[in-house]
Amino acid sequence: MLLKHKFCLKTDTQSRCPSRITFTSLVAVTTCLDTSTAVPAAPLPSTALAEPIGAPVAAPLALSTHFSLTVNGRRIAVHQARVSAVPFNRVWPGHQRPLDQTELASFATFDADFLTPAVLIITLLDDHPRASTFATDDIALRPVAWNLSPAVDRTRRTLTLRLDRPRHFTVEIGGQHHALHLFANPPADYEFPPPGSPDLIHFGPGVHHAGLILPRSGQTIHIAEGAIVYGAILVRHADNVRIVGRGILDTSPFLRGQEADETKPGGELFARGLALDIPRENLNYTGNITAIACAHLTIDGIILRDSPLWSANIRNGCRHVSINNLKIIGQWRYNADGINICSSSHVRVSGCFIRSFDDGIIARGTHMLGENTPLHDMHVTGCVIWCDWGRALEVWTGSKSASISRVVYENIQIIRTTHIALGLQVWWGSPDTTAVNIRFEDISIEAHPDALPPHIQEDDTHAYPFPSDTSPARHIPDLFCANLCNPGEEWQKYFASTPGTTAKRSVYYGCITLKNIRYTGPDTPSPRIIVGSGDDILQIHNIHFENIRINDQASTPPMPLTLITHSNVQHLTFRS
Repeated sequence: MLLKHKFCLKTDTQSRCPSRITFTSLVAVTTCLDTSTAVPAAPLPSTALAEPIGAPVAAPLALSTHFSLTVNGRRIAVHQARVSAVPFNRVWPGHQRPLDQTELASFATFDADFLTPAVLIITLLDDHPRASTFATDDIALRPVAWNLSPAVDRTRRTLTLRLDRPRHFTVEIGGQHHALHLFANPPADYEFPPPGSPDLIHFGPGVHHAGLILPRSGQTIHIAEGAIVYGAILVRHADNVRIVGRGILDTSPFLRGQEADETKPGGELFARGLALDIPRENLNYTGNITAIACAHLTIDGIILRDSPLWSANIRNGCRHVSINNLKIIGQWRYNADGINICSSSHVRVSGCFIRSFDDGIIARGTHMLGENTPLHDMHVTGCVIWCDWGRALEVWTGSKSASISRVVYENIQIIRTTHIALGLQVWWGSPDTTAVNIRFEDISIEAHPDALPPHIQEDDTHAYPFPSDTSPARHIPDLFCANLCNPGEEWQKYFASTPGTTAKRSVYYGCITLKNIRYTGPDTPSPRIIVGSGDDILQIHNIHFENIRINDQASTPPMPLTLITHSNVQHLTFRS
C-alpha cells in the first residue's frame, strides 16, 4: 500500500526532517509483500498494521526488563532477544529446541556523530538475575582488547562509559548469561530513491507483519529505526537491491523448512514461495535474509533477530555483495548460523556484530540446489563474533565438487566461541574439492573460565548435564582446525553423494596463512592447532603460522600451544 509521510533522520541530540527525503513509501499491510507485482493502492492511516501471522515458538518479545540505557541524556530503547543458554546440540530431530535451553539477553542500538565522546549510562534493573549480587559481581565489557572501562556505581547499579567511536560490544554482569549487547553506529546516511518512486519499500517506526518480502531489481528496502518487521527477505534473481536502516527484521513467527507446512501457521513463507514456483529446497534455507543469484546487493545497518535457520544466506553465484554494520542477535534455533557466503564472489563483510547459536561467518563451497560456481574473493573485516556452539570463522564445503579461493578474515574480535575459533573443514568431500589462498590475520580470540563444555543431546529426555551457572571442567575452544570429516550415517541423507558412491574423492588445501593471532584466556589446557585428518584423501600443502600469541606470549610448539599434525601435511612453517 502507498502511504504519504516524511521520514526523519535522527541524531543523538535532535531530529531533523529534510524535505529532500520526503517520499512516498510502501508499507506492508498484507501477510506477504511481493514487490514484483505490487501496485499502488489507496492511502492507509499510519497506524494500519496487518494481523500477526506465523506460529511463534514463544510470545513476542517486549522491551528489556534487565537493563536501561541513556546516551547523552536521551533514553534509548533496550530490546530483548532469545539466545542459547547452554551449548547443547543434536542432529535435526524434526522439531525445534525447547525453550528451557534458552535465556533472554538484551540489546540496544543508537547513532551518534562522535564529534565528542558519547556518554552512555547503563542501569541494571531489578529484574536482572544478578541484581542482588551486583555489588560484588565481576563486570566485563567485550572485546577485552578494546579496554572499555566504565565507571561503576555499585550502589545505584550503573555503569557510565564514554565512547569516542562507533563500537559493537557486550556487557556481562557476573558472567555470560543475560548479557547486554550494545550497537553504537555512525549516523545513518543513505541515499533514497526520489519521492513517489516504486523503487522504495519503507517500514517506518512501529510493528509490521510483512511475511515474505520479495524485492525486484533496483529496489531499496528501508527498515527505519524503531521499526520491527516480522518477516523474511528473499532477493531472487534481482540486481542492485539495497536493504538498509536501523530497525529490526524478526523471523520468529516462521518455522524451519523441515518442519514447516505451507497449509498451517508458521508455513506462510513456504506458501508464498511455492505459489511463485520457488523450489522447496531453496525455501528450506530461508532465514532472515536470503539472496539467490543476485548482483550488486547491499545490506547495511539493520538488526536480524531469531532466524529459523541461517540468518543471512548469500548463495547461488551472487556477485559484488556488500554487508556492512549488520547486527545479528537472538539466534538460538538449530543450525542458526550468522552469515553464510555460498558459491558467490566478490563479497565484502565489514563492521558487523554476530551472536549466533551455530557457526558465525562461513565461506561455503558448492552445496545447495543449483549451485555450480566457485566461492572466490571473500573479504571479512572489522567484525565482532560470539558463537554459542560451532565455529566462529570457517571455510566449509560438503560432498559436491567445489572450488574455494581468496578468502580473507582479518581484524576480527572473537569474544566467545565453543568448539573451534578458526576452521577449515570438508564434510566427506568430492572427486574435486580445493580450498586455496585462505588467510586469517589480526584476530583476537577470548576464552573464559566460565565457559560451559559442549554436549550432544542424545534424545528428547536427555538434559544438559551441568547447571548453566557452573562449569565442572575448564573448556577451551580449539584455536584452529583444518581437517576432513566423515559426518556419519545420520548426516548422509543431507548430501548429494554418500559413501556408497564409487568416485574417488580428492580434497586439497593450499596456501593457508594464520598471522597475528592473539589468544587471551586460561593457560591450561593449552589451546590446540590441528592440521590434517590422517586420511590420504586430504592433502594440505603450504600452511604458514606467524606471530601466534598465547596470553601475549609468543608461541612456537610445543609450548604454550599444542600442535597436532598428520602425514598428509607438507610444508608447514611456524614463525614467532
